[in-house]
Amino acid sequence: MKKFYLSVLAVTLAAASVVAAPTARSIVSANQPITHKAPAKAASENPFQITDLDKQVMGRYALEYYSPIPNPEDGNKPFGNCYEQPMIVEDYFAEKEGDVNIGYLFLLNAIIKGHVDKDAGTISIPSRFACVYYVNPDDDNDPGLDIYFTAVDCVDGKYQPNRDRPFTGTFELHDGKITKIVTDDIWGYIAYDVDGKFVGWMEIGVNSRFYLGHGEMEYWPGDVNGDGVVNADDKEQTIVHAISDGKKVTIYNAFRSGWDNPITVDIDDAAKKASIKDQNITIGGVAAALTTETHEAAIEGLIRDVSWDVDKRDDNPNSVLDFGTIIAHDKAAAKDLLKYESVRFYCKENVAVDNAGVAEIVIDDENAPVEFYNLNGVRVNSDNLVPGLYIRRQGAKASKIIVR
Repeated sequence: MKKFYLSVLAVTLAAASVVAAPTARSIVSANQPITHKAPAKAASENPFQITDLDKQVMGRYALEYYSPIPNPEDGNKPFGNCYEQPMIVEDYFAEKEGDVNIGYLFLLNAIIKGHVDKDAGTISIPSRFACVYYVNPDDDNDPGLDIYFTAVDCVDGKYQPNRDRPFTGTFELHDGKITKIVTDDIWGYIAYDVDGKFVGWMEIGVNSRFYLGHGEMEYWPGDVNGDGVVNADDKEQTIVHAISDGKKVTIYNAFRSGWDNPITVDIDDAAKKASIKDQNITIGGVAAALTTETHEAAIEGLIRDVSWDVDKRDDNPNSVLDFGTIIAHDKAAAKDLLKYESVRFYCKENVAVDNAGVAEIVIDDENAPVEFYNLNGVRVNSDNLVPGLYIRRQGAKASKIIVR
């Protein structure tokens, strides 16, 4: 069975609407005319010096962008605002200072190599081969398409791949931590057939934003798809940045409210209770208070200790905070703006442990556990290594080894 395939989750950025994309995207012709374009957003005006790549830059980032690629299942309207699961920025294959790997960026199982310029505060990704795409992964006669990541130019209202220049983004700070990468550059994945002929676009991203995430949030913002019932089809997700000091958890980007609307959650781990009290956020430019359905300012929830990290990169216990229904209430207009049901925060760390200084953690390399990764960046069991080349990582140190 062929392992590489394309997986897409396209979700609108508005808090109350969701648009699902197909798991296998049709190839569309090159040089698509621009018929829809998201508003331009300014790049960061405050580039800064990066002093420690591992502490400041390495981590999980969610990707939000505007896709002008036409959706054949929706009258060829552009896919529009899209949201992707976390990409991973790592340095497992670094050959020189600043080299990084980027995984899970739109294409599953693809490792895209990039470089961080510490002085300029930028990350760049040269055009390069990403992976092979099979329309039907179970068809052994499918020759597949070579997929390349590339920077994209817009010339005379049409998109064109530019493999001679890298895609570049700029890091931003929030509360002293890098929580965001912004870019006004355009990127894309393009497909070639077995003869090396350019077939067309797999995806184009415009006005992309990358958000650092230490967890995820799940909720149902009402009957999004209009079928008359609120169920799993209406579920919304977002990547959040959650930091705890053991007594309070600060959660950024909840309800897609941005990084300037942190929510503070009081933690009582002994009683397994969590509470949100007197919290105000901005939704669509309107100031709103988070309340219960009866507009009480204290929202009570539960703490659950689980291991939810599905890709097994972190074996430590994680925490889930369950709050049920939360209302975004406009006090000035005396009306409810939005109703969120089954609100649940998946925190990457155990919230009962102080991880507020996560950006300043010093790794003890000698006593850190040893991990092994294959050349696709996937962690493997050290007891079952077959002959081949692997990456051995202990703490912040990585080296290549050959198993014979």
